[in-house]
Amino acid sequence: VYYLYVSTKNFEYGIKCWSSEDLVNWTIEPPSLSTERGGPDDYQVWAPGVTLRDGVYYMYYTGVNIHVAQSICLATSTDLYHWKKYENNPVIASSAYFSAFRDPKVQWIEEKQLWLMVIAGGPMELYTSPDLINWTSQGTMKYLDGTTIESECPMLLALPLDGDENNIKYVY
Repeated sequence: VYYLYVSTKNFEYGIKCWSSEDLVNWTIEPPSLSTERGGPDDYQVWAPGVTLRDGVYYMYYTGVNIHVAQSICLATSTDLYHWKKYENNPVIASSAYFSAFRDPKVQWIEEKQLWLMVIAGGPMELYTSPDLINWTSQGTMKYLDGTTIESECPMLLALPLDGDENNIKYVY
């Protein structure tokens, strides 16, 4: 079964899920996440990305508070339908007021034995974690000339150089 998680119209109502057996015919599932009063995501939730570890699915998403500050929040599930928000959200906070800090993408980096999160919406930032909960900033991505990479919807791809699986390079 394939799952597609998307933000609802105007981002205000939450994150919905569609499922498909064949990538052609889709079934609308109940909403996965919605906003919560008083939390870091009390205004909007959007830009979800899901990763699997030890039978638990981790959904990282952008939580937006009433001051339009964006933070990275987490919800977990064992069945991809029922999601529980992490009680200590956000897992990565930004400023208390307006910020551009969104679109989290998470992947396992085998050779480093850690998780890597790429965040965009402004300067592209990198974070690492040993456990998918505690994240450490690794700084901002820069071009070779030293200028900051500004982006939306980031993705790093691990690709073998010249087909050599022992020589992996990351393409942004």
